[in-house]
Amino acid sequence: MAVLENEITFGIVLYKEELSHSVTFRSLLNSITAAGNTINSKVIILVFDNTPREQNKKNNETIAVNEWVEVHYYTINENKGLPFAYNLFGEKARELKKEWLVLLDQDTELPLDFFSLYRTVNPEIKIHCPLVFSNGSLMSPAYYKNFRSSPMQVPQTESIDLKNVSCINSGLMINVEFFQKIRGYNPDLFLDFCDHDFMYKAKKNDITRLGIIPCRLTQDFSSVSHTKEQALARYELFVKDLKTFYKDKDKIKIFFLVDLSRIISLTLKFKTLKIMKIRLKK
Repeated sequence: MAVLENEITFGIVLYKEELSHSVTFRSLLNSITAAGNTINSKVIILVFDNTPREQNKKNNETIAVNEWVEVHYYTINENKGLPFAYNLFGEKARELKKEWLVLLDQDTELPLDFFSLYRTVNPEIKIHCPLVFSNGSLMSPAYYKNFRSSPMQVPQTESIDLKNVSCINSGLMINVEFFQKIRGYNPDLFLDFCDHDFMYKAKKNDITRLGIIPCRLTQDFSSVSHTKEQALARYELFVKDLKTFYKDKDKIKIFFLVDLSRIISLTLKFKTLKIMKIRLKK
């Protein structure tokens, strides 16, 4: 099987975290270094920093990390959301003449064989995803039907049928030419649903198979907690993306299938009716 390391670039999105502190970045470096003796050219890691700052930080910087890795760092000192960062990665990957883009968050521990597994995928398949687990259960890829995700058995094959299937952004590997063809991610979204929206566009453009990379990633959401004010602000963003993604779809069905459980959960947790007020206002 072809070795693709010269054709792959990785994109990490930061938010209120220094790159050197990112678990994803550190473990990606370890994974690349472990394969160092077999690498023929520098691996480029693209970084977009979504951290808002009052004092602007240099917005375009190239950093030689070691003999195998070079970082291209970008920021505009405000939070532009995930699609903005991903689309920038797609454009930079095209400029660098890379054939593949891998999307990463900032806080996922990548296994030591991560780089080796990604550089040996089947290049005939345009989109690949790893196996992402949460609380011991497979959360991505997953079945996606009637506006909701449901778990599937862990795939044992190189690829699966993409019908009624979606996956999250973390670890997604996309052919750059195809990424440009479908114009990347929806810039009208900010955070929520951008993964499902992208996969929907892929299916509309005749992608019928999703490559499965036998690489296990773990997402731990147990440490994520919000104050009441943070939860209200986060819910406002959620509702905006909800209405953008589900535009022209059955609003009543969307409310009951997608949104109602979140409203009830947040209302009970924070003992406030402001959640419902936000929903009605939006």
